[in-house]
Amino acid sequence: MGLVSSSFGFLTRLDHYKNVLRAPPLDPSERNHLRVGLDGDVPIFPPLAMIVLSAAAGIATFVSGTRLPYLPDFMAPPSVRGGISLALVYWCAVLKHRCQAELERSGTEVNFKPAGKVVADRGPYAIGRNMMYVALMGVPLAGSIVFDNLWLLVSGLALWIYLNDVVVPAEEKFLKVELGAKYEEYCKRVPRW
Repeated sequence: MGLVSSSFGFLTRLDHYKNVLRAPPLDPSERNHLRVGLDGDVPIFPPLAMIVLSAAAGIATFVSGTRLPYLPDFMAPPSVRGGISLALVYWCAVLKHRCQAELERSGTEVNFKPAGKVVADRGPYAIGRNMMYVALMGVPLAGSIVFDNLWLLVSGLALWIYLNDVVVPAEEKFLKVELGAKYEEYCKRVPRW
């Protein structure tokens, strides 16, 4: 009986949180940010998605009993893998910092809230429109290298698919409404990735 009542309590709390996370649907022109939540524009916040996918890769490694090594022999020593991973994580941190600095310079907030009507198109954003996500995707890649674990590499691929097919289209749709012709011109000039 205790198991049934505790399961019911969990489901009741889960239903409550689903209702809390649901945002009322709004026309993109009537709001100044993307909604994150089960019924939002972006169902899962990208860093949380990365953590969930990495945890799934760890579970897959545990369940399968193998990490599925994929790197060539010359990268087999842990010191080589560690050095490459450390350099990649450092590069990702620098890129993320430069992206944040450019967003702040243009008066935009990082968390799906363009505060001004300015397109961030300098620094890393002169190379690609989603450079902050490029930095985010480097983390599971670095993890897959340091642990020589194909499951972690697959989690990075799943993260890229989520970003490319769910998050970025929602952002682009919102930014086209929010920033208009300036953003459309930026999209023609600078590639997505």
